[in-house]
Amino acid sequence: MLSLGQERYVEAATMLPLDTSFETFVSARATLAWVAHSRPDLCCAINRAAQVTSTSFFKRHIQEFNKAVKYAKATKELGLSYSHLDKDSLHLRLYADASFASNDDCSSQLGYIALLCDDRDGCHVLAYSSKKARRVVCSIMAGEVYAVAYAFDTAFILKHKHDLKRSYRQHLPLVMLTDSKQMFDVITRASHTTEKRLMIDVAAAREAYNRNEMSNVGLVKSDHNVADGLTKPRLCSALDAALRTGKDVNPVEQWMIRMPPTPGRSGAEEPGV
Repeated sequence: MLSLGQERYVEAATMLPLDTSFETFVSARATLAWVAHSRPDLCCAINRAAQVTSTSFFKRHIQEFNKAVKYAKATKELGLSYSHLDKDSLHLRLYADASFASNDDCSSQLGYIALLCDDRDGCHVLAYSSKKARRVVCSIMAGEVYAVAYAFDTAFILKHKHDLKRSYRQHLPLVMLTDSKQMFDVITRASHTTEKRLMIDVAAAREAYNRNEMSNVGLVKSDHNVADGLTKPRLCSALDAALRTGKDVNPVEQWMIRMPPTPGRSGAEEPGV
């Protein structure tokens, strides 16, 4: 098993006194940002600290930063681990999530995590991100749409630009997972959003599904969404379990199952639970 961790680096991190200057805070948050290369569970807290400016800097930001440092030290053994996977059943699982208007400036936080998995639920973390939405988000649905679009773009790059298909010499199905029922219905059914600004992104997601670029779409509960830990600066049990065990065993509430084509039937689809 290959492991990637930064225990010594985390041990060297220090908590800040409440009267710390903004310049010292900037230096400390830049130092902690390095930990994010192997700790997706800290990405949200680190990104939120990076959004603080000199005019919006308050003691509560130091408290949030210290909380992240304290958590990092308490879980310094966590990191990325890569064990053997069954090559014949490899597929990509992509979790996406959005936290509506959760930042100080009322912007939304977007997050995703891409996992390379096998049929025994073993998983390798390939990519992850937590960032502030650049577009103005006027609804929860809008945030979920942008998070899914952002995640799918990354999966497309992993599969085609980074040549995962060529490396493994096989097709890698892409499974998209979300905890938004509305987003699930928009992609897999004929329902439409009323926000015109979202129509292009929704159409792109639906087209990707219809072209089988997304092999399956699943609906999970928020507690079982691994990407939830990338949009909220708190413990996510699903993400924590995946990092500790190297397995993704989160149950899916509902699948959109593709029915095999039969004579007289043109590839119909039926929802499954």
